[in-house]
Amino acid sequence: MTGLKHRAMAVLYRLGGVRVLHLLGRILTPPSIRILYAHRVHAERDCHEPESEGYLTAARFERRIRYLARRYHVIGMGEAVSQLASGRVTRRDQAVITFDDGYADNLDACRMLKRYGLPATVYVTTGPLDDGRPLWFVAVRRAFEQTRADRVAFPWSAAALPLTTARERHVASAEAVAALKKMPPAARVDCTRDLFAAMGVDCADATCSKDRMLTWPEVGGLAYEPLFTVGAHTVAHQILSAAPIEEAAREIEQSTADLQRALGTRPRTFAFPNGKAGDYLPDHASLLRSCGHTSACTTEPGVNCAGADLFALRRESLYGCEPFYIFALRMAGINEVSESLRAAGRAASTLVRGRGDRKRATLRDRVPGDTTSS
Repeated sequence: MTGLKHRAMAVLYRLGGVRVLHLLGRILTPPSIRILYAHRVHAERDCHEPESEGYLTAARFERRIRYLARRYHVIGMGEAVSQLASGRVTRRDQAVITFDDGYADNLDACRMLKRYGLPATVYVTTGPLDDGRPLWFVAVRRAFEQTRADRVAFPWSAAALPLTTARERHVASAEAVAALKKMPPAARVDCTRDLFAAMGVDCADATCSKDRMLTWPEVGGLAYEPLFTVGAHTVAHQILSAAPIEEAAREIEQSTADLQRALGTRPRTFAFPNGKAGDYLPDHASLLRSCGHTSACTTEPGVNCAGADLFALRRESLYGCEPFYIFALRMAGINEVSESLRAAGRAASTLVRGRGDRKRATLRDRVPGDTTSS
């Protein structure tokens, strides 16, 4: 987003834009449910984490949930799915809060939510709960932070990137994670091992205390709380479309069974790792249904209206780097209202052009034909 657009949105917010958007939304858009997601809530900013992807400081997170508690009706995922499945969304001001991956700092975030009486769903990757290791992409990011190399050549390509500044390390780390995410499981494991060797980092050392994941007793404690539910998020955070269907089925079935065995109840909701279009397929929805799931979340932005595909629910990130006024305007529906206004403008333009074409055709029909003879 450009600086000019940021300034325009700040002015809109100060001039009462939230109220205006709510009024326009009642006229231009159908009732919907907005599902929000985050990954981590740090006590203070971790410059290594990509704040644009749902990593927030505790202060930023609390300001947002305090606003939600005051201005919106926050419901659980089960209630949201029930309304969407029934074909009737009961209110316009509804929101759902979710967390992905299962980081230990989600406990502090949930304690904060509990103080405000707000429900949430935590989607857990079950593999780290068994072995205590961080997720593979967290280890890769830490390896780039810890390496003493001033340059790295990726094992899977001819690309070689400098690592002399913090910015260069961040860029190289992001490129490495993006490439590894799209690989089948076995290839990713091999390439990650080779990448660590190229950077001179021991895989076991590529972590720190704040990367800790939830433990099984902690997950059980969350599930015991009436405000919180636990959903499945695969075993190894594997992008399902990058794996053979047999491997994708194992990721879904085992993570579901792991949670049922630990919690005593079968999880009913799932979140696709990465969650962008192309990361999940119709076959995966069928696998989820066969495991007893009633919904699945993506990370495709937008809201969910009555009749939405329950196995491709849209979610929006609680962006850590986003100014509060943009968050407030997003919650008020600035994107949906803007799109409705653009659609109305396109329809009006088409109508005007159609009338003009008909008028010109009528005028042509009124011109007498050439009656001269040779």
